[in-house]
Amino acid sequence: MAPLDFVWVDPLWKIEDPKGPSVLKQMSAKVARSKVDAWFVGHVRSTKTGLFKVNQVYKDAQAVVSHNTDVEDEVGDFQKLQGVELIIHHIHAPKEELEKLKTGYTILTGPNVHFCELLPGGICNITRLEPNDDEVGLPHNHVTIRPKQEIKDWSKWDAFVQDTVSRTATETGNLFYGYSRKEGTDEIFVLEAYEDGDAVIRHMESIGPVLQQYKDMFNLLSIDLFGPPAELEKVKPIFDPLGADYYEILDGFSRFEK
Repeated sequence: MAPLDFVWVDPLWKIEDPKGPSVLKQMSAKVARSKVDAWFVGHVRSTKTGLFKVNQVYKDAQAVVSHNTDVEDEVGDFQKLQGVELIIHHIHAPKEELEKLKTGYTILTGPNVHFCELLPGGICNITRLEPNDDEVGLPHNHVTIRPKQEIKDWSKWDAFVQDTVSRTATETGNLFYGYSRKEGTDEIFVLEAYEDGDAVIRHMESIGPVLQQYKDMFNLLSIDLFGPPAELEKVKPIFDPLGADYYEILDGFSRFEK
């Protein structure tokens, strides 16, 4: 088990051009063949709104820059598509990596770009494979959950983190779990991933009493889940009452092992 210290780049796009998914797939294929230090990269589409996300996690800020250099031509083709609009862009990373991206990478600017600092206490139960260990990458087929909360009572925060992380750390199907805070706000993102839908169900059964205990300290603002359609179907009875948005995986790769 290691601390959670990656860079999660998470843009949300509106794409009206029917060629959009094929251009995104070309990007994924090129990154999978490259030597970029990525944990995983995948394109997902909301079953509720039809919007697209690029669900991608990198070793550090330099890997993000290298990735965008590698796909510069594909990004140019993407920007020429009809009806392309960046809705919102979140970057989750340790503070020092966020600062590198702010000062050295001008594309990550604008009112729709939000920086979220990884907070202490997160855990990572997977090992990143070096790019030369796995040329193309493994299938991108795990389930990622990203709730957004507004914290009303920070006096309980340390105990909340300790209780949720320690409970999750014992789960065999967990890949990583932690928190980030959107700069200048009381908004918190939970960054978590699981091997499959069954592991998500076990997690919710385990974490439920803890969330009930601390229910007065936060408001749930939204919750997004990313994964294969069959795995998302398994968890809908739990997350439908919470108003979840489900993003089905279109393509991508993973470069990690449990």
